[in-house]
Amino acid sequence: MKARLRVIFENGTESNNYLRTLSSQLYNDDGFIVVNSETNEEDNKKAVGYIYILKSKSEDTSIQDIKDLYKIGMTEDTVENRIANAEKDPTYLMAPVEIVETYKVTGDYNTQKVEALIHRFFADAKVVLAITDKDGKEYTPDEWYSVPIGVIREAIDMLNTGDIVNFIYDNEKQKIIEL
Repeated sequence: MKARLRVIFENGTESNNYLRTLSSQLYNDDGFIVVNSETNEEDNKKAVGYIYILKSKSEDTSIQDIKDLYKIGMTEDTVENRIANAEKDPTYLMAPVEIVETYKVTGDYNTQKVEALIHRFFADAKVVLAITDKDGKEYTPDEWYSVPIGVIREAIDMLNTGDIVNFIYDNEKQKIIEL
């Protein structure tokens, strides 16, 4: 479904944009949105999980040098609980992480399938890393991708509308393209 929005701009002009068009333009131009701060129906729905985007705070230059490195995952717990003790966990590159964004997932969804869909969508941008834990054991952490944050946001918006199945991520162009 291609949802349409009635958009009222700051200068008083109005438009009838597609939701995806508006969101992609906001991300491309570092725009922002204003929403009603009153509790809405979506806020009252029970979360089945949370999609999260994390950024490593590793001091390792080989990790710092990777452009647009983000961990994209999903948890049925809170993101804060999920990342507790990140600096001791090879999944998080043995370093603290910054929560860039979280998205509440509500409804009748299998969280593992939602996460698998996101990972499959960005599979070509997956970064293979080797991390050694404090005991000297080597790990290959999963779920780290080199993708611009605006593209990740766009993909999550498309996941929400269901449009994601009609698109792929082109790693070379670093953008989402229609099938």
